[in-house]
Amino acid sequence: MFEILYYEGKRRLRSSTVLTILFSALALFYISFFPSVKEMGEEMMAGLPDAVIEMFGGLGAFTTIEGYLAAEVYIIFWTVFVGIYFAYSAANLIVNDIQKEKMDLVLSYPVSRRQIIIEKTSAFGVPLLLLNAVVPVAIYIGISLIGETIEPLRLVMVHLLSIPYLLVCIAIGLFLSVVVDRAKIARYASIGAIFGLYLISNIISMAKNFEWIGLITPSHYFDPPKILRQATYNYTNATILLIAFFVIFIASMEIFKRKDI
Repeated sequence: MFEILYYEGKRRLRSSTVLTILFSALALFYISFFPSVKEMGEEMMAGLPDAVIEMFGGLGAFTTIEGYLAAEVYIIFWTVFVGIYFAYSAANLIVNDIQKEKMDLVLSYPVSRRQIIIEKTSAFGVPLLLLNAVVPVAIYIGISLIGETIEPLRLVMVHLLSIPYLLVCIAIGLFLSVVVDRAKIARYASIGAIFGLYLISNIISMAKNFEWIGLITPSHYFDPPKILRQATYNYTNATILLIAFFVIFIASMEIFKRKDI
């Protein structure tokens, strides 16, 4: 029991460690530029279009460490690239094994398709735990090294509230993995889905009379500037994301249970 979870979790440990180290280093790299950016923050923002200013969290985005982190680290790299990583990885879960004819071997053992889906998806707890435990510590140390301060709770909460968002990214990748017949297409579609939903949330929804479109995008419910700059912790949005995850996950599981492989 839990052999699949153990195998998948162990397999993800190395890539998760590398990703955690790389993202921590990237965050420290951006933090090192903050003292210089802080001095000309208002000038940088003044020449930008209103839509871009709003996307980064308002006019004070680059003058405080909280706003700078939200704009430079969490809005783009965490929301988009980390989200794509999880969706891309999840897009391999089922279709890749089917395409390589590994799924037949797995199903020859006394395991159900439901168990396969649950344990393979649960293995994403490894990168989720590593990223959200190590990265905020690295960021906090980096901020201290440049002589700035940040309330630790805000860092903890931005990572805690990002977990439901990342779970939805996993669910999107999983869904593509069970409905698409080729692993390559599923992977590319997962990248397009996360990036496309982000663009819809932050650009298209800003158009007059089209704000409602943003309500269907996961990134609409994860707002790093409000968490870091205003200490606003929206548990309702987190709950909506968790519900979305379970809905997509259950739908994926039901499709896989009926899928002809």
